Amino acid sequence: LFPIDPERFWGRKTNVSEMLITLPDGWTAAMPKGVSATSDFGSYRSEYAQEGNVLHFKRTVAGATGIQPPARIGDLVSWLRAVGEDDAKVVVLTRGSR
Repeated sequence: LFPIDPERFWGRKTNVSEMLITLPDGWTAAMPKGVSATSDFGSYRSEYAQEGNVLHFKRTVAGATGIQPPARIGDLVSWLRAVGEDDAKVVVLTRGSR
């Protein structure tokens, strides 16, 4: 019955959040799996990496424009589920042997 307006979810903007954390020498992290989800409703990408003793977390969310027909509700739900796969709550750190 109702058209879907993706612009009302996130707007016409892109948001990038980035965090760098330096660990003490010998420490490592079990990094979560990143997620990438792109559709007519927006795009979402998360990246997690460790380079040497630096942890790098990056999350990019971009809005979409263009009214979608009500029949696309299943596509919207699928996209939101894909974004929801990025559910990392903690990063486990391990100290190496001395």
